[in-house]
Amino acid sequence: MVALTNVANPVVGGDAGKITNSEAWYSDIPNQPLLTNAAVSPDGMFAIAASSKKSPSVYACLNPLGDPGDPGQPINPNFSVPAANASQVSCMQVVNNNLAVDATTAFGADNQPYFGGQPGVNSVNSDPGGSAATAWPQCIFNNFGFSNPAPTTLMGKLQAVFNAHSANHCGNAQANIGFMQGLVAQPQAIISHGSYLYAHTGTTVVQFKVTVDPVSGLSQYRSRGYAARLPAFPTGLGVADDLKSLMVYGETNGLDFVVVKLPLCEDM
Repeated sequence: MVALTNVANPVVGGDAGKITNSEAWYSDIPNQPLLTNAAVSPDGMFAIAASSKKSPSVYACLNPLGDPGDPGQPINPNFSVPAANASQVSCMQVVNNNLAVDATTAFGADNQPYFGGQPGVNSVNSDPGGSAATAWPQCIFNNFGFSNPAPTTLMGKLQAVFNAHSANHCGNAQANIGFMQGLVAQPQAIISHGSYLYAHTGTTVVQFKVTVDPVSGLSQYRSRGYAARLPAFPTGLGVADDLKSLMVYGETNGLDFVVVKLPLCEDM
């Protein structure tokens, strides 16, 4: 967790806006030296971390920045961000990404985690979301033996299983149906921007519009090729909102690095 602060005395040509203030490690996650990828869910409920070092384990921390309570009510004036140590933030393994190599991890606007690498993109269930016991996030407490009386709310059930460190109830992630239809194989990067996900395969970038079916709760996908025959093999993606641009980072021969700036078109 990296905390940011405002630059105290900004000067022209120097630091401005936000800069790094401090960092802390979620000490309840094991194997921290192996972790290479991290993502935070749009609702702030989960921070997840995975490894590209041929470890399929995906770890999650519950409410990594604390639980401010019902968003429809005034925030508790005594609320503060908890310390990252194990006594205040509970973390554990929740799912196996089921990839030979996890190169990138991201959350979509559907609050679903996506794991990309070799051979493709996996999610919790092939078509994630919905009310099934095996769907995210309720899979985290699937078949967990609650004490009597059992908690009745989602947060109460999640807190109980995280406090017990009862791991890996979500099992193995599965090949995601939307990314299979989009023909995305071995992506090096997946990013989320609003309702859209972007991924690259080879020298091609693919765009996905992700929505949630109002009846079933399952994720729905529309995709299109966004860019092709890029001059460099992509190694990363980003969005510059001020420039209204999609930025594609790449390398040509392992030594020369380039950035390709593309118009940001989100009209699906």
